[in-house]
Formats: sequence, C-alpha cells, structure tokens
Amino acid sequence: AGPTVPGPGDRRLALNPRRVSVVPPTLATRVGIEAIAVVIFASAAFLLVRYPLLPWLLPVHFKRDGFPNGWQYKTYARVFMPVFVQLALALTFGAIGVLLLSRNHGPHDKEAADVKAAAAGAEAVTLIALIWVAFQGYAGWALVAMWTTERAGLGFWYAYLELAGLVLTGVVALRAL
Repeated sequence: AGPTVPGPGDRRLALNPRRVSVVPPTLATRVGIEAIAVVIFASAAFLLVRYPLLPWLLPVHFKRDGFPNGWQYKTYARVFMPVFVQLALALTFGAIGVLLLSRNHGPHDKEAADVKAAAAGAEAVTLIALIWVAFQGYAGWALVAMWTTERAGLGFWYAYLELAGLVLTGVVALRAL
C-alpha cells in the first residue's frame, strides 16, 4: 500500500509545519512593535551621546540630605542598564506575543473565537510591553540627570509615570478581556 494522506482528524496534521500559520497581528500590535523599537533605539542613542559627558565616578548612594556618599565607576554596562532592561522586556513580552499568535488555523478561521482571542491577547501583551519599555526610557534619562547633578532622586515625574504605567497596564488588561 502507498503512503496515506492525513485526514482532518489525523494528529499528524498538528506536527506538519506547513500547516501551522500565524494569526495576523492587529494594527495596534504592529504599531506597538514599531514604537518599542523606536523607544529602545532612542534610549540607546541618548545614553551613547551622554556617556562621554558623565562623570567617571557615578553617584549611586545618597545621604538623607540628597548628597552622594557612594560611587561606582562609569561603565557601559552600568550606563546602558535601562536599555538592557528594555531589551529584556521586549524579548520576553515578544516571545509571549509570538506564542499567542502561533496556532493551527486555516484562512477560513479568521472569525473563530480563539483566533480573535489570540490577536487581542498579543495586542495587550505588546501594549503592556510598550508602556514599560517607555518607562525605562524615562528611567535612563532620569539616571543621567541624577549622575550629572550628583543629587538624589529620579526626578519629579518618576513616581507619577510609574503610577501611570500601572494604571495603563490595568486599562490594557481590562480592554483585552
């Protein structure tokens, strides 16, 4: 007998890579991915331009009066830490988004509930990633300001932006339900 052709109920279909397709990402997902890339690039460019202007000893610990009493040497790893965090966030959330969008379905399944849920979930994950990648961009700017002025604190806006990030994360999560 010759080779058999798998039917619709055959489990071999699930293992066939030609059968696996990706749920198309939403416009918000695509724009979010582009925005994440722009924010990471802008953060890296800002820190690269500011790096030579930073003191060779960076204040990292401060007394109650806001003046430094602990320092560490300026290194690329230390200065670019916000970019490394941004990359870790983008890669982690990106992997989750890819997993959500990778599923067995055919072109006729566009309106299926699980396909719509996958697209909405990937969109939510991408938007949450954008929120926190942007927050780390602010953190990079605030660190440069703190190191340059040698005064404690990450700026007036730090706590407000952190709170805004939490609220926006909640809004995105609720919207995805």
